[in-house]
Amino acid sequence: MKSKTTALILCIFLGYLGIHRFYTGKIKSGVLYLLTGGLCGIGWIVDIILICTDKFFTKQTANTVQTVPQTAQKNTTTPAPVPRPAPTPTPAPVPKSAPTTITAPIPAPAPTYTPAPVPNKSTPAPAPARQYVPMPSFPSVANEYGLKYEYENELCFINTTAAELNAKLGSEITFKQEPENEHDNQAVAVLQDNRKLGYIYRGQTQEMANRWLKEGSPLLGFISFVDNEQNKIKYKIGFYKPLAEMQKETFKLTGLRQKDGVGELREDNIRLFSVGDDITAEYDDVAEKYIVWCGGCEIGTLPKKAEEFAGGKEKIIGILTKVDFDDEDKCSAEVEMYK
Repeated sequence: MKSKTTALILCIFLGYLGIHRFYTGKIKSGVLYLLTGGLCGIGWIVDIILICTDKFFTKQTANTVQTVPQTAQKNTTTPAPVPRPAPTPTPAPVPKSAPTTITAPIPAPAPTYTPAPVPNKSTPAPAPARQYVPMPSFPSVANEYGLKYEYENELCFINTTAAELNAKLGSEITFKQEPENEHDNQAVAVLQDNRKLGYIYRGQTQEMANRWLKEGSPLLGFISFVDNEQNKIKYKIGFYKPLAEMQKETFKLTGLRQKDGVGELREDNIRLFSVGDDITAEYDDVAEKYIVWCGGCEIGTLPKKAEEFAGGKEKIIGILTKVDFDDEDKCSAEVEMYK
């Protein structure tokens, strides 16, 4: 019986060679990782996250890995939704992303904060010179709220440096209005662990943040980039709206029998998920279709008519609403998309 811990260690230290995929029986994709340096490092990072969240293993490996629940088995009587694997919290080897739950839009007490500590300039900065979280990590749908907009912006900090702020990469940030600010009564402060890092620059993002905070709508954020050499810090901010206020339409997934970018069948990937899981669909210029993703895995494509619904948006969000397997073990699935 193979160990998830062993797979994670192999992925962290030898993931660019695909050793963790050979270990878990994914021979074809392991060869691909070996030849491409872990898909130029992208697949390596994605696999670390998938192993930590118990969404890495397909039906071929689920029975041999200790911490991954057994996948849905063929039902020869009445087709039923595939049960969702029970998550097992484990310490993540990568920076923690933004939280995956959204509370009801009840105004929270104003957070308190203290000025950022300024270390002795004669000592080196404790953080590495440059850090980056390249992949988006906001949940597309959570607690009846949907991700309406997301942006990545540079943080405005005053009378300090990125090294002195020592922002924690990937950790949650919060936003607080400062109507009493003598320089800008529309100022929105950015805080991490109740410590003020800086402000949102004036412009569209600041205006939207003020409107969301005034309405009590959910706002999520995290630090996505730290460069002490260039004295830059970037953050990502996600704006959420109730699903009831968003347009929606149901589509049947296509392309389930096709393989994803690492050679796995999308039909096998979808067995790892269940009804109610949040999804995203991103337009692929090469395939000229919207590819649907769930938990970092390709699970299908949207039909052509979805382009009219998307209205030119490159990315739309949704929920997996139906998963069935017939007597021949062929999969059919439906999704509900929002914009």
